[in-house]
Amino acid sequence: MRFWPGPLLAGFVVAATLAGPALARKPQQFTEPRRMTEEEIEAAKKKSKSPVHDFGIELSEPEKRFPWLGVSLGVLCLLIAAPFAVRAYRQASKEISGASTFGSAGRKKDDEEEAA
Repeated sequence: MRFWPGPLLAGFVVAATLAGPALARKPQQFTEPRRMTEEEIEAAKKKSKSPVHDFGIELSEPEKRFPWLGVSLGVLCLLIAAPFAVRAYRQASKEISGASTFGSAGRKKDDEEEAA
């Protein structure tokens, strides 16, 4: 048997409609917030219009420090990667030197074989 939530939803709507006005309360005492006087309003306006800094004053920039952390991390990465790069270079140069290539070296071998 399938549950149909329609009657349950309708019951909640009716209960909320009937119970809403009974549970609502009117404010017992309401105190207005304190109003600012004219002098306080004028002082606030003048304060908000003041510049952040005077243009006649020369501002000094903070001294920039050398980025030791970035440099040291870069050097560390190079030190870690260098042995792998050297090993890969040696393997590649060994493979290339052993391979027969186009060019004069290959022709010399062919010429020697034909002469023999």
